[in-house]
Amino acid sequence: MVTALVAVLVGTAGLVAGATGWTLVEYGLHRFAMHGRGGRGIASREHLRHHAWPERTSPAMRSLAYLGSAAGGVVLALVVDRIGPTPLAVGVALGLMSGHTAYELGHWRAHHRPAANRWERWMRPRHFHHHFVSPRTNLGVTVDVWDRVFGTYVAPGQVRVPSRLAMSWLLDDSDEVRPALAPQYRLVGLPGSSAASDLDRALADLPPEV
Repeated sequence: MVTALVAVLVGTAGLVAGATGWTLVEYGLHRFAMHGRGGRGIASREHLRHHAWPERTSPAMRSLAYLGSAAGGVVLALVVDRIGPTPLAVGVALGLMSGHTAYELGHWRAHHRPAANRWERWMRPRHFHHHFVSPRTNLGVTVDVWDRVFGTYVAPGQVRVPSRLAMSWLLDDSDEVRPALAPQYRLVGLPGSSAASDLDRALADLPPEV
């Protein structure tokens, strides 16, 4: 009984450590692999295309990301298992993969669905400030702690959203910002198809033109 309890506690500690570790991996990948390479490499190219066309989604790329997370979790479990107890290794791997899943789902929902909870309402202004105002800041999606640690945090204030790139959940039937969301967001520019320069500006780590 005591041994089983210890295993559960060690596994839980590993789960927390793995999920926490994911937030740092997420920040590092977003900052250096996606925004630090100017579109060179598949991760950077696809991510910056996402900045140019924020509602576009690629099931294939998302599937590859899940496979990468699973492979990373397995490798991490094997490494930790060599230097520590097996429950810790399993917990760390599951924590890493759970953190990645939370990121993927939260990020997809931010672009496609209304906020469903307090965390989603909290993270979205930072994320859309990153998209539409300052792509080199607010690089953490699930948490803002690493932005604060490494000096890339900016309080979003009221986020300026280009009308042509506005998220569907942001707008009412008149294509205006929903009144409840007006303190956090305002539309700028004219509606219509994406500007021809959106991809060029995204690849240069510049916000979209208004």
